[in-house]
Amino acid sequence: MRKLLSITIVLALLWAGYWFVAARGLDKALNAGIEAQRAAGWTIAYDDLSVSGFPNRLDTTLTAPTIAAPTGDFGWSAPFFQVLTLSYRPNHIIAVWPETQTLTLPDLGKVTVLNTDMRASAVVRAEGDLTLDRANLVAEQIAARFETGDRIAADKVLLALRATEEPTTYDVAVDATGLSAAGHVITATKVNARVGLSQPLNRFALAPLPHATRVDLDNARIEWGETVVTATGGFDIDLDGYATGALTLGITNWRAALTMAQDMGLMRPADVKQATRVLRLLAASDGDDTTLDVPLSLRGGQVWLGPVNLGRMPRLR
Repeated sequence: MRKLLSITIVLALLWAGYWFVAARGLDKALNAGIEAQRAAGWTIAYDDLSVSGFPNRLDTTLTAPTIAAPTGDFGWSAPFFQVLTLSYRPNHIIAVWPETQTLTLPDLGKVTVLNTDMRASAVVRAEGDLTLDRANLVAEQIAARFETGDRIAADKVLLALRATEEPTTYDVAVDATGLSAAGHVITATKVNARVGLSQPLNRFALAPLPHATRVDLDNARIEWGETVVTATGGFDIDLDGYATGALTLGITNWRAALTMAQDMGLMRPADVKQATRVLRLLAASDGDDTTLDVPLSLRGGQVWLGPVNLGRMPRLR
């Protein structure tokens, strides 16, 4: 019995020593990473950085973090931010956000993000670059408020991402329910796509921030009321943030879809009138006045149906 007790005590002391060494190493690594990003031009500030969770966890908490990109067009701040890990599995992390945070985005200014629960799980590869292997994010009762007074909200958003055989390409899935914007409630939104980025998602991904360069839609589906829009196809994203490629839209109750696009600021009234004229003719030729399959060309910052310009595209970054 004494021998077993002695072995237990020794093992406990060894584990405690491992935890404190791992915690100290994590603290040093985090501070070194922050200093490296500061040297690259990022502004990173916080009131406190602490590592806790003994004996089985290594939980990092940043109090009042603030981040700003060197260009000044991207920023983020929050009351706190947590990264939670198991001490025996440090490459699997859980991130937890507070109920309120603030983003600064190009062309949008400050955006206040509210939620009742927002967390993500990520697995990085056990290698020097800590390349992301897979991740998922869940946000409950999430809303974004813009400086213009506009608001976008959703009951629940699920986002999943998985690395592919190509080092800068990822499979992405989005599932949102109860999405509301501009007075419209979208019952369901589902997107499955393969997205190419300017660089891999790893520990160097802040300098500079990666951006999308290619999107291939396996399937995208939006439902609200009796209106259903599906999309397939692919496009490249140029340096100005505009898409170049082709999409095929399947639209049921297309007149309501155009009204919603105008209400959300995606199309100007003049563009809606032009699109209505063209789509009415196309619907008449198909023999169905409510359902359409529309091949679209994306080029020059504009959306084209054959030789007809349907309007401008929103910038994607």
